[in-house]
Amino acid sequence: MMADGMSFTGLVATFASTIILGVAFGLAVAEAW
Repeated sequence: MMADGMSFTGLVATFASTIILGVAFGLAVAEAW
């Protein structure tokens, strides 16, 4: 159970990080334009 929880947390963290980086990159590109 603990292992599954850790894996799920890691997956969510990775997914959230990807979204945040994507949004930040999008804003940077928008500012550049």
